[in-house]
Amino acid sequence: MQRTLYRDVMLENYSHLVSVGYCISKPEVVFKLEQGEEPWPLERAFPCRSDPALKVHQRIHTGEKPYQCKDCGKSFYAKSNFNHHQRTHTGETIRILIVHQVSHTGKKRYTCNECGKTFCVKANLTKYQKIHTGLKPYECTECGKSFSMNSILTVHQRTHMGEKPYGCNECEKSFYKKSALTKHQKTYTGETTQV
Repeated sequence: MQRTLYRDVMLENYSHLVSVGYCISKPEVVFKLEQGEEPWPLERAFPCRSDPALKVHQRIHTGEKPYQCKDCGKSFYAKSNFNHHQRTHTGETIRILIVHQVSHTGKKRYTCNECGKTFCVKANLTKYQKIHTGLKPYECTECGKSFSMNSILTVHQRTHMGEKPYGCNECEKSFYKKSALTKHQKTYTGETTQV
């Protein structure tokens, strides 16, 4: 019964997307369902019946919600969801959300007194101001060069390892720091970089 309903819903969703003009290729799951095949055999999806992920999944069907919030009484299937919910009572989630939203506004309320550089988040200004102290506590084990911030050391270490995690979508070039990729991508848009 459950599998038949799932199959029908998947096929219907796919046909709706196609009917409203989405040009998408037929997913393998839909193709197998049309052929009457099982898209992923249940034995393979949950090889061990004692698997914690399976137990959490089964709670969706049974309605069991063993994790209850003592502050508001709300219950949850999974401990991870419960833990995330708990943060709403401490204010932690709200603070993180506000910081995140400020980053989208582009407003930079925090200014470095030494050089005038501005930041959206006060913690980033505080971290940045270490540059002006002259202290460089983060040392590269490869070459001995020191840095004021651990993040700068991390970028530097990529030069030793040949690691270039920032790849251009337009060509085959890769870069060891994001700012270099951003500068490179401006060559495609015709933008000039400010010096």
